[in-house]
Amino acid sequence: MHKPVLQNGTTLVPLRDLFENLGGELYWEKDSQTANITKGKTCLSFQINNSLATVSEYDPDGDACNNPQP
Repeated sequence: MHKPVLQNGTTLVPLRDLFENLGGELYWEKDSQTANITKGKTCLSFQINNSLATVSEYDPDGDACNNPQP
């Protein structure tokens, strides 16, 4: 398990450890620098240098996050 890091007054928390401990799965998309976290039929997406995250419906059969909403 990784520990949080304090950087320039901001606490950085390792997403994988946080969400896996809550029962979710994290998938990293290197090209878009996006972390997709899924649990059940919910998908959260966080992109590096983007202040907005999205929530969408997760389709495990199609392995896709559909209809993202900020």
